[in-house]
Formats: sequence, C-alpha cells, structure tokens
Amino acid sequence: MVVVAMLCAAVVVRAGDLQITVEKKRTDAGAGRPMGSVEQKKETKWLYQVKVANNSFTADPALQARYMIFLQRQNMGGKMNETTIESVKGSAPLQAVAAHGNASFQTSEFTLKEQVLAAGWVYASGGSTKAQDGIAGVWIKLFDGDKLVAEYKNPSTIDSKQQWAQ
Repeated sequence: MVVVAMLCAAVVVRAGDLQITVEKKRTDAGAGRPMGSVEQKKETKWLYQVKVANNSFTADPALQARYMIFLQRQNMGGKMNETTIESVKGSAPLQAVAAHGNASFQTSEFTLKEQVLAAGWVYASGGSTKAQDGIAGVWIKLFDGDKLVAEYKNPSTIDSKQQWAQ
C-alpha cells in the first residue's frame, strides 16, 4: 500500500513546486548597416533561456513546454502609437526533473529591428523618423500530457491583452 502511494506521488506535479525563470539573451552583434542614403537599419537576434527548477522532494515526469513571445513592431513613417503585435510560438520537451533538480531549454530565435531616417530627411506625412521593435511579453506553459502544471507570464497581465494560440 505504501509503495502505491509513493508511485502516485512521483507522478503528481504541483504548480507551486516548479519555478520558471527566464533570461533574454542576444545571439549576435547585429551591427548597423547603411541601406541607401536615406535610412539605416539594425537587426539583432534574441532568444530566451528558460530554466525550470523542481523545488519538491519528488521527481517530476517529463514535461512539454509551450511558449509564445509577443513582439511589438513599429512601421517606419507611421505614427508612434501605430504598432502591430507579432507572436513567435514554439514548444520544447523537458526531460524528467529530479527532486530539487533543474531542466532548461531555449526558445527559437527572433529578430528585433530598428530603423532610423538619415539626418535631414523627413516624411511629408509627418510620420516618425524612427521605428524600433520591442518585446511586448512572453508566456510559457508547462504541460504534463494535456494538464497545465505551471505557467510563467511577463508581464503578468499579458493574458488580458493577448490570446493563447496553441
């Protein structure tokens, strides 16, 4: 009877026992390069390094990580508040995590762009002379089969602004 209880306990994953930490990492130098005589572009490549820590006294089973990264894109020559949101989706398997152990994975790479109109140039429409992409948020979910066992959101209100689409 005791052995059966121990086997069941090893399969149960509680959200409070898993801690997800996320670190944004730049993967290239992305030096600026002239594009004609009117504008300059700069592209940088990024990814997230995700670490999952098991804070329980029991091992956790292999999990499936699913993530969405929301990128805020600005259009050159548009209004400053005219942005579009683009999402980068992906998934990664996590091996079983030992008691008080760690597992990690990397998201797929994404590109952030920056464009600047050369000095002395303006748009007749009065549009912005600078466009810079940004990260609107990151949302990670850990699943044990179809069961959600842990979640990370930054900002914490991303679910009120964006829809999970996976």
